[in-house]
Amino acid sequence: MGRHPSRRHVSPEEAPAGHRIRARRRELGLTQAELAGEEYTKSFISQLESGSAEPSLDTLRFLGRRLQLGLSTMAGDDTDQRLSLLAGLLSWAERAAGLDPDAARRALGLAQEIAREGGAETYAADALLRLADLEMHAGALDRAAAHVLDAAGYAGAPGSRIAARVALAGGRLALRRGDPAAAMPAFLQAAGTARRTVRHPDVAVEALIGLAACCVEQRDLRQARRRLQSAVTLAARHHLPSHGRALIRLAMVDGLTGRVADALTSLRRANDLLAGAADQRDRIDALLGIGLLLLERGETRDAAHALGEARDLARRLGEPSRECDVAIAQARAALAVADVDAASRLVAEARALSDGARSPSTSARIDAVTGRVLSAQGRHAEAVGMLAGALALIEAARTPGELAEAARAMGHSARASGDPDTAARHLALAERVARARRPTPWLNDLA
Repeated sequence: MGRHPSRRHVSPEEAPAGHRIRARRRELGLTQAELAGEEYTKSFISQLESGSAEPSLDTLRFLGRRLQLGLSTMAGDDTDQRLSLLAGLLSWAERAAGLDPDAARRALGLAQEIAREGGAETYAADALLRLADLEMHAGALDRAAAHVLDAAGYAGAPGSRIAARVALAGGRLALRRGDPAAAMPAFLQAAGTARRTVRHPDVAVEALIGLAACCVEQRDLRQARRRLQSAVTLAARHHLPSHGRALIRLAMVDGLTGRVADALTSLRRANDLLAGAADQRDRIDALLGIGLLLLERGETRDAAHALGEARDLARRLGEPSRECDVAIAQARAALAVADVDAASRLVAEARALSDGARSPSTSARIDAVTGRVLSAQGRHAEAVGMLAGALALIEAARTPGELAEAARAMGHSARASGDPDTAARHLALAERVARARRPTPWLNDLA
């Protein structure tokens, strides 16, 4: 019986990477579990050897050390060069994302094209998911959704890492669109995959943060806090970059439940962790949170210092929306020490920073501080008009510190304008909110 025409002898150099890994493992007398070590799992090694999983450059380097083989032998020279180029593009795009998003988009687009043409599906999906993150950060949700849909085409097995990351991105998109009910199952899917596969603690942390965000939207702060405590513990155990981010989110929930001391401790830990990070964007949130919590406690000098650091960092990183948030907080701090001129200047800067991309909630917060400035200047009729439109949106946004300040200013201006009923109603609202003793949350998007 003749040889099947599709079969031919393949030299070791021509064999797929998985075949070379298996042959060398057997040569050294290692089991799949022994080769996996603590970094990977036996099932993942089995998938690599059978060709059902594609090794990344980091995986090839790890296995090469254990198998005493060079990278070129593990992957083949052409594959080695392609994977090195892809890894370099993805790494550069990650560093550039905070400073030059357009350049990061171009690098990721190029990486996705090279990976697709070379059959490196894992890298193609990675590039698409990073592009989706960039677009979500920019508020371009439709473009982000298109990238996530394209990445899903590379997801492979339901339990794979890419499938988990696609689910994670889908959950974030749903949250950004104000649909926590749709986000919850997506985050649960990502968390379930990561929990079953010990190689993905980073995905598990992000899924836990996403689940906590859903809990916050559904007013279940106790469950949100439990999820975030688990995320912080897991990130610390594996020394993950997301450790600082998880601490910031835990601090936000602690702030919402009145645990101000715990929130400040978490934020200071996060700020220290993030000080040397390649991506400093999360550090803006840590410093902003510190400033606002100190402002709530009446520690205006220390609050102003933290907010000044946050503003400088946001300006340096080219983050106008975050700089706008900080400028609003700085204006509130200036009003707390009766520096009306500084507050007027800062609120004008916040308004300029928000032009062209202003959300209704941001506009309301700017109008509320503007109204407080007008009230402090004795321009009560103008203050009442400005504050009237802002108060409802601020109340809906669940920012109690800002709500109390704006309601109090409305009360004083209404009284000065000869409207005692409006004055009494708003002063009572300010008192009721102040009694709750819940500080202002500072993040627009927990996930």
